Amino acid sequence: MNKAIWKAQQLAIGAVLAGAIVSCSADMPVAVDIPAVVVESRGAGGGGRLLSLQAFFDATDFGDARLYEARLRALFAEADDRGLLDEKTVVVLPEYVGTWLVVEGEGSFVTSLATVSEAMTALAMRTTTFIPDKLFSPTADGDAWALFTHKAPAMAAIYQRVMSSLADDYDVTLVAGSIILPAAAIVDGALTVTPGALLENVSVVFDHDGDAIAVSRKRFPTADEVGFVNDVDDVAVIDTPAGRLGVLVCADAWFPQSYARLQEKGAELLAVPTFHSGGAAIWNAPWGGYSGQKLPDDVDGDDVGVLTEATAWDKYALAGRASAAGIRAAVSAPLRGSLWDLGATGQAFLVDDDGFQRVTDLDAPGIFSLELAP
Repeated sequence: MNKAIWKAQQLAIGAVLAGAIVSCSADMPVAVDIPAVVVESRGAGGGGRLLSLQAFFDATDFGDARLYEARLRALFAEADDRGLLDEKTVVVLPEYVGTWLVVEGEGSFVTSLATVSEAMTALAMRTTTFIPDKLFSPTADGDAWALFTHKAPAMAAIYQRVMSSLADDYDVTLVAGSIILPAAAIVDGALTVTPGALLENVSVVFDHDGDAIAVSRKRFPTADEVGFVNDVDDVAVIDTPAGRLGVLVCADAWFPQSYARLQEKGAELLAVPTFHSGGAAIWNAPWGGYSGQKLPDDVDGDDVGVLTEATAWDKYALAGRASAAGIRAAVSAPLRGSLWDLGATGQAFLVDDDGFQRVTDLDAPGIFSLELAP
């Protein structure tokens, strides 16, 4: 690894952004207090960049579309002020960054509760279609399916509007994290859903004009998802101004099959939206193996319970697998914040020909730039 090109800056910008009024597309702007943002960079540059944005949310932010957009816009604005956003930038947001819009419009009755279980129970009580949808659910977890299929049109509309406008306003390619939706599709540059269809964990890519251009669908649901999220083998690989980009949603980055598909499609860059729950201790706790899935043949079973969660990511996920598939640069983007009792944790990875780096582990917003060689 070339240490000379690794630069770390931990810069407090709270005085600039705290309490700033951030304009939203809803009826009125809202005031948001932005914590200090850490900015770290790796690589020589000159050929574009992969930009991992570690978004930081409170559950209440997902309850109000204006707050939701304000949080994201503040992070984009800081990246833009640093000169990190242009037409050769690929911005990567975290897994589930759209999923928790399932509580949008539900108020503190849902968002202020202590646990996600309590929040989903409260949401069910407010959902008039919950009981019939649960009874006729096509999945094992009828509760989750009933809630998400009911809210899907509203979730998709907010996600489409916010992500499209961010990509267009900042002239970037945007890998818009992920969102759980039924049968997500793209029609004339816009995201559509089919209420009542099977749910999928999808990442939608927007081009610098704000058009939705690709959907990458999670193939390997985790144990928490397997009861209501359909597994669909549909890895997106697209051409961007920075290079040919593949997208894997979190757990998919652990499986050799995913990298075989990327290689078949000629991907040279890789974006991995991620979400890790369980709190800070989980990241350094003994690794529990492949959640909800069998170990791939190339994984040493003796590593389960011996490696930490973090070092297992080093060995078996994008850091350990990307280069063998011809990927020259890759980033992950984790979701952090106070999301009921989920304990959002994890670190972003920046991977290039010189190796990989786990960025600073921080419970705050982060901007992590992987500068690409020409």
